[in-house]
Amino acid sequence: MVSLASCQEPADQALKTGGTEAQFNASLEAIYPKLTADQQEAFHWAVGDYNLGGLDRDYPNGSPRQIVQGQARRLMPSLSDRIRELEQQKAQQQAILADLAHIEALAPTFVIEPSDFGQQPTIRAVIKNGSSRVISKARWEAAMYLDNRPRPVIKSVVLDDYRRRGGLAPGASLSTTIPLGMAFGDNAWKSLEIQQARSRHVTLKALPESVLDEGGRPVLAPGLNDELAELKALQDKLQAYAVL
Repeated sequence: MVSLASCQEPADQALKTGGTEAQFNASLEAIYPKLTADQQEAFHWAVGDYNLGGLDRDYPNGSPRQIVQGQARRLMPSLSDRIRELEQQKAQQQAILADLAHIEALAPTFVIEPSDFGQQPTIRAVIKNGSSRVISKARWEAAMYLDNRPRPVIKSVVLDDYRRRGGLAPGASLSTTIPLGMAFGDNAWKSLEIQQARSRHVTLKALPESVLDEGGRPVLAPGLNDELAELKALQDKLQAYAVL
């Protein structure tokens, strides 16, 4: 038996799960230092939510490899189901994104005008809702181009709120005024470079992830792409663990 155990790889040697914590720890301490770094990481993941009783129930006297592979294979089906569900949602999101692309700012203009607190940089535009959804709020990326340069000299994200005007219905348009900065105005938008430029061109681009419907809910599911990427990375890891 001693000879047989010595021929086994460390990851295939049995752990003492049916005894005391001390017995289990002693069996693990005899094996753990001999595992590769990947095997150690995988084992930590596999036993992370277990106590000794649960481990003995599911993997009686199991080896590190049996425990890791068993946990990976156990979780793969539910993980794959969740990924398929999110991919279906992502396909739906693509259709929503195409719809939201029809929200646009027509003829945006930039002015610096006097206010009670000094000069106030402001963008005026007509917002057209060419989408099929009622909009209560949206954020826009504002960019300033000077003297026909290819790159903007400044960008900012600004909020436009349509609730006080009954929202922006599908197909509707309204004129809006968007101040840049709080009461004193954003100094970056009233720099000498901007004020003295021969020509100025400002753009407004709607940020789809910021669009809220009439109930104040995001039209796009927040964080879906991040969650899908995270789950796919976990799926890759489990597939590696399943054959570790």
